[in-house]
Amino acid sequence: MENLTIELLATFGGCTAAVTTLTQILKRYVKVVDPKVISLVLALVIQITLVALQGATWDMYALAAFNGVLVSGSSIGLYEGVVSLGQSKDDSKQNMEGEK
Repeated sequence: MENLTIELLATFGGCTAAVTTLTQILKRYVKVVDPKVISLVLALVIQITLVALQGATWDMYALAAFNGVLVSGSSIGLYEGVVSLGQSKDDSKQNMEGEK
C-alpha cells in the first residue's frame, strides 16, 4: 500500500496533511526560521511542483501559488487548533482537580 502518492498530494487535504507533517519535522532542525514560513515554503514548493509535472501554463502557476497560500493557512490552523484543544483539556483537568 502506498502512503503518499502524487494523487494524494494533488488533493487539498492530502497536501495540507503533508505540509503539516513536514513542517513539524523540519521546525526541530531549522530553529532560526518561523514555522509559519516553513509551512508556506513547503506548500508553495509542493503546489508548484505538482503543476510543473503536468506541463501547465502560467495561469496555472498563479493558481498553484494561491493554493499554496491556502494550504499553508490550513496547515497552520490545523496545528494551532490541535494545540489549543490539548491545552484546554489540560486546563479543564486542572480545574476539576482543584475543585475536589
